[in-house]
Formats: sequence, structure tokens, C-alpha cells
Amino acid sequence: MSSEILKKSQRNGGSSVLKLILTILLFVIIVLSAIFFGTRGSKESSTTNDHTDSPTEITTTSFVVTTTETTTEKQTQTTPIQTSTKETTTEIVIETTTNETTTEQTSEETVNYEDLMEKIKVDLLVKNKYSRPGTKLDSTEWIIVHYVANPGTTAQQNRNYFNGLATSHKASASAHFIIGLNGEIVQCLPLDEVSYNAGSTSYNMTSISIECCHPDSSGKFNQATYDTLVQLVSWLCQKYNLPIERVIRHYDVTGKACPVYWSGKEGSEQDDRWEQFLLDVVENK
Repeated sequence: MSSEILKKSQRNGGSSVLKLILTILLFVIIVLSAIFFGTRGSKESSTTNDHTDSPTEITTTSFVVTTTETTTEKQTQTTPIQTSTKETTTEIVIETTTNETTTEQTSEETVNYEDLMEKIKVDLLVKNKYSRPGTKLDSTEWIIVHYVANPGTTAQQNRNYFNGLATSHKASASAHFIIGLNGEIVQCLPLDEVSYNAGSTSYNMTSISIECCHPDSSGKFNQATYDTLVQLVSWLCQKYNLPIERVIRHYDVTGKACPVYWSGKEGSEQDDRWEQFLLDVVENK
């Protein structure tokens, strides 16, 4: 009996060991299967991702190229249109500006010179060797601008000073025109006679001289005097067919600071003012 129990116990023990082994094998198989399928799934996933990225890159590259080509075509088509438009616009603007400028200049010439003639009062000096010798000009080649150097005095007062030299004999001086503080003009000499203005015989024999009144010692002309001077010089340039280069200062002949507000070396503030005056004369012509 006891031997049968022992045999039975041995059989049961062997069965348990076998079951345990089978369980372990089953577990190992399951683990290996899981590892195998997990790795395969990962590879497939990786492969799938690679295939997904490739088309995206190809698509993107294709899109960029297509976009660039389209832009290039548009620019190529647009450029001739823009160029054509600009050329047409420029021609129209130039023609319009020219017509307007011509109209304005014609109008200004008529108004300015009629107005100028009304400003001139002829009050000739008596003939004398100190201010009106009566000598005829050799030619008219220059217009020389001066200032009276007597702040606050009028055109008539300066004319009377020149006329008084016939008896005072204080100096030899005169001018063809004197412009006053209100823009009025007194003509002291006929335009074909010599004035004593430049301190140079050759310039005296070939120039028309203009004296300008000024309100203070700075020598700056007020607006009325300035505007009349621009008109008068412009008219004289046209009358004698003189270029603007023939309009000069007393300073340009002898170096005297006359007119003082405009007398200075090239690049100086005074010279810049003079250059602006010349520009104004040109614009008024």
C-alpha cells in the first residue's frame, strides 16, 4: 500500500514538473512572439513613415519650383507693361509742363515790363564833368549793380546828390538808375551815355549802372527794391541781348564791398545771395 502511494506520488510529482516546464515554454514562446511581432511592427511603422516623408518632400520641392516658375512668368509679362506705362506718362508730363511754363512766362513778361515802365521817373542830371560828362557809350556789354551806402535815403535824394556834384566837385560819381525803398526808379542818365560808377574806364564805357537804396547799414534790400531790381535787370538783359553772366557787382570789377550784402568770395554767404538773385533774374526773363 505504501509502495503504491509512493508510486502515485512520484507520478504526480513528475506531472507537476512537466506542467511547470510546459508553462515556462509557453511563456517563453509568448514573450518571443511578442518581441518578434513588436519589432516587425516597429519596422513596418518606420517603413511607413519613410514612405510618408518622401512624397511630402517631393511634393514640397515640386510646389516651390512651380511657384518660382509662375512668379518668373508674371514678372516677365509685367515688366514690359510697366516700362511702357512709365514712358507714356513721362512724355505727357513733359508736354504739359512745357505748355504751362510758356504760358506763365508770356503772361509775366507782359505784366512785369508794363509795370516796370510805370515805375520809372526820368530826372536827368545836368551835364557836368563830375557826374554827367555826356560821353557816349562804346557799347553796352555789362549791367553793374551797386548799393547807395546811405541807409534810409530815397532814390530822389541820391539822384540829387549826383546832380549836386556839378557844383560841389566832391567826387566823380553817377548811375543810370536808382531804385528806391518803395520800388520806384529814378533814371539819371540816358542809356547811351557814360556813368561814373565802376572805378574803371573800360567798364564805365561799356556798362549800364544801377544803384539801390537800402533801409539799414546791413545793405540788405527790402522786398520792394529787390523785386524792382529783378525786373529792371531782366528787362535790360532782354533789351541788349545780354546773358546773365554779363550781370555783375561793383565788387566783381574792383573788389569793393558793393553791394555789401552780396559781396563775398565764391562759397560765402554773400556770394550765395548774389547767385540767388541771378537765378531770380533768369526766371523772370
